[in-house]
Amino acid sequence: MLLKEKAIQSFNMWASVGKSRNETVFDNMRRDKANYKRAISGIKKKVVPMSSLIALYDALLNKDMNRFWQSWRSKFGSKHPAVVVCKRYC
Repeated sequence: MLLKEKAIQSFNMWASVGKSRNETVFDNMRRDKANYKRAISGIKKKVVPMSSLIALYDALLNKDMNRFWQSWRSKFGSKHPAVVVCKRYC
């Protein structure tokens, strides 16, 4: 909550000086607000919604591997594309 408190304090400071957009107080307020929003979005990206986990579980339970991997890739992405290694007749 340190980032949130810092963003609130800088906003209150900016509001107390008349909400001028051409001062360093405004720049500090915008920077603190951006840092706070960036932290929130980073946390949201790390959290997997329960509905995603339920869809994965259902696909596994029904032994539907195509649906399972489609759901997996849509939620977690594919970081490493498949590499095809051909030793003969390539």
